[in-house]
Amino acid sequence: MKTKKLYILQCQLRANLPKNRKTRAFSHRINGTAEPTSDFDLAVDASERLSLNPKRSFSDSFAAVLSTYTVDVIDLHAISTEFRASADARKIAIPGYE
Repeated sequence: MKTKKLYILQCQLRANLPKNRKTRAFSHRINGTAEPTSDFDLAVDASERLSLNPKRSFSDSFAAVLSTYTVDVIDLHAISTEFRASADARKIAIPGYE
């Protein structure tokens, strides 16, 4: 991930998610195989299931800053075991949110 985009991501995490939430990025944007319409996926591992409002506000604010693509925020406590395994296999830690 490029330094500018990583910095923007970290600022948005600080502004929109409660502290001490492990956050990982996983998507074609991370592994370098993105198409122009590919989104950016973030997996949040909180101690409890996230409400819709933090996920929506984070997705909206991050996408507004980087208007080139959409951002999907995935709550790891709200997905299937299979999807979590797939995300875990392709994830990278966000510095400061390990």
